[in-house]
Amino acid sequence: NELKPANAKHLCELADALKGAKQLAGSKAVSVWFDGGARPNPGRGGCGAVVKDRASGEQVYAASVFLGDGVTNNEAEYQGAIEGVIAAFAMGAEEIELIGDSKLISSQIAGKMQASNPRMALLRDVAQLCLSCIPTRTIRHVLRAENADADALASQAIIKAQTQR
Repeated sequence: NELKPANAKHLCELADALKGAKQLAGSKAVSVWFDGGARPNPGRGGCGAVVKDRASGEQVYAASVFLGDGVTNNEAEYQGAIEGVIAAFAMGAEEIELIGDSKLISSQIAGKMQASNPRMALLRDVAQLCLSCIPTRTIRHVLRAENADADALASQAIIKAQTQR
């Protein structure tokens, strides 16, 4: 039930890198778009996250992260959400809308569905803990076509890792 060392290491590196993150100007409200995938499932996993200032629509953060081998689609989705929420928190967000195209992951993070798999329950708990650091939060499910930026970043991470083999 533990985070894989590579993923935990990445989250620690992210936290360190964001210590001096550019703070949000004016509006402290953001939209965090997330996605993840694995090829095959389970397989080589990657996630993407995009943070946008809700007032201006400006993209203030984007990440494309390779998560390693043996990752499931759902694990990658959670990692994308966690990536984006941590970045938003580091930039001083006070209001967040977390947006993803996985109805399962969005529903589990929102507490509307149970995570019966212990690994998924752990990732849900991490995502909920990260979200709890931001005072105002909502979670929204969208269709995949509406999540093109985060989807492209997740795919880019997997493709880049495959070409570097």
